[in-house]
Amino acid sequence: MARKISADPRIERAEFVSQFYADPLLFVRTCFPWGEGPLANSKGPDKWQTKYLRDLGEEVKKRRFNGKDAVPAIRIARSSGHGIGKSTLSAWVACWILSTRPFSMGTVTANTGNQLKSKTFAAIQTWMARCITAD
Repeated sequence: MARKISADPRIERAEFVSQFYADPLLFVRTCFPWGEGPLANSKGPDKWQTKYLRDLGEEVKKRRFNGKDAVPAIRIARSSGHGIGKSTLSAWVACWILSTRPFSMGTVTANTGNQLKSKTFAAIQTWMARCITAD
């Protein structure tokens, strides 16, 4: 049976992005315009970010979440100095979740309200605007 093609580009994009449900690394590599515009000098995630996203995807696959029944939380931590890309990584994860899980809701925390607003939420806004699912 032939696949019905939607006339709505948003539905086509949603169907395309659904393949990344358990693969945040491939989502990040595919859904941002690497090598273009503000990312002209970037080829994608750093090595540590790649490992984090790969590990996250493996944990998602292990849990086999069906969208209804609760599964154990995924706990991965990263500590480091300033400016290595933790806020960017957090933004990518937020974009991946929002893009692959319609109507998802979650909580984002930081040490201070100012840090949450000026770092984490700012990064989420920046990267979501760059994502193919921005609209």
